[in-house]
Amino acid sequence: VKPTAVPKVPDCFQRMPKKLPVMDNAKILAVTVDSRAGVHVIAKVGSRLLYLVYDLGTGKAEQESLFPTDATAFLGHAENAITLYSGGQDVVNLLRDGNGAIYPLAKDCIEGIRDPVWLDLPPARCIGLGIQSLIDLPSSSELKKKAAVVVLAFETQLLMPHVLRCDYESVKQFLYSLERDTGSINTQNTIQQVLSERCDGNRNVFHACVAMCCPTTNQDNSTSNNSNNEAGTSNSAQWDSITSRISAVSNAVDALANAISAASGSG
Repeated sequence: VKPTAVPKVPDCFQRMPKKLPVMDNAKILAVTVDSRAGVHVIAKVGSRLLYLVYDLGTGKAEQESLFPTDATAFLGHAENAITLYSGGQDVVNLLRDGNGAIYPLAKDCIEGIRDPVWLDLPPARCIGLGIQSLIDLPSSSELKKKAAVVVLAFETQLLMPHVLRCDYESVKQFLYSLERDTGSINTQNTIQQVLSERCDGNRNVFHACVAMCCPTTNQDNSTSNNSNNEAGTSNSAQWDSITSRISAVSNAVDALANAISAASGSG
């Protein structure tokens, strides 16, 4: 019996692989493909990091952008963790650095890579990315017809999540638990794990503490002279809150340093 349905196979195959003209001294860190732009490549050339896009038809590099980030910071703990994800179209691409954290890929006015604005996220264990068409929209609607769906499963960390949330009480309780038993092997292993924790931007716990202490505004307090009493009271309360947060995180950093020193002395 002959099948009536047409076999669902591509019309043609490229039997011989096409070689892309990658630089001889380039080290490929990640690669992905989409149906519009072509082949996306993250490469390390000497001390530089490059983002390259090759046309599927010609095989030529249509885009070459230099990363504004230091290569050592981007490589992190493991180069094999660097992954580039594509939604299948030239709309959304996700990049994961050597620590497994998300690296923002945003273009500047000249189609280069903009200085990253960190999202304060821990490393991601798994990432899912897809493009979903939005239905039930009127044809005359000016809304976007498609949406990117991103699913992230984050790594479990001990201290970093408390610091990123500015949860001083949780940070204090965690550090006190280390100080109560500094001589045990479990405590020393926990301290080493905390010291190895990273968030996006290759930032460790101390970097995160400093980042979380940054002021939320650059407004000069002297400009409040022309405001009413209510505005002055609000600014004063905001400044007190910022000062309190800086003092709290500073105390947490001191406590962590004391715990590390105690553990090192007992070892």
